[in-house]
Parts: sequence; structure tokens; C-alpha cells
Amino acid sequence: MKAKKTNKLAELKDKLLDYALSISPETKEYKETMQLLTELDAIESKTRRSPFSWDTLLLGLFHLLGIFVIVAYEQKHVFVSKALTFIRKAQ
Repeated sequence: MKAKKTNKLAELKDKLLDYALSISPETKEYKETMQLLTELDAIESKTRRSPFSWDTLLLGLFHLLGIFVIVAYEQKHVFVSKALTFIRKAQ
């Protein structure tokens, strides 16, 4: 649903830019159009999904650390318990 909103915002921005190019920069309408474009940019930046999540990174690192601990333990000892069933599977 966010992709549709972003596409509609992009279409609206394109229409406003086309309109702004068709009028003189000295007019009141031009300044209002630029103000609207600025506001649309702010809305678009708020709706944009963050490409990076610290929570996901920390969760991944925590799982890798657990795997390394298990592998290091297995190198010196026999792993006979069912502890591996407690490891969460990737969703």
C-alpha cells in the first residue's frame, strides 16, 4: 500500500513540476507550487521505508554469535543434548 501512495505522490509531484515549468517564476502561483512541492517532499521522506534496521542487525549478530559458540563447543566436545532444538529458525 505504501508503494501506491509513493507512486501517487510521485505523479502529483510530476504534475506540479510540469505546471511550475509552464508559468513564470515571478508569479504567486509559482511560489505556491514550489511550497507544495516542498511539502510533498517532506511527506514522501516520512513515508519512505528505512533501508536499514538496527534491530534486525542486532538480532542477526546475536544468532551468528550463538552459532559460533555451538560450533566452537562441538570442535572439542560431543554434542549429545537437544539444545539445537531451542535455536529459532529464520522466519
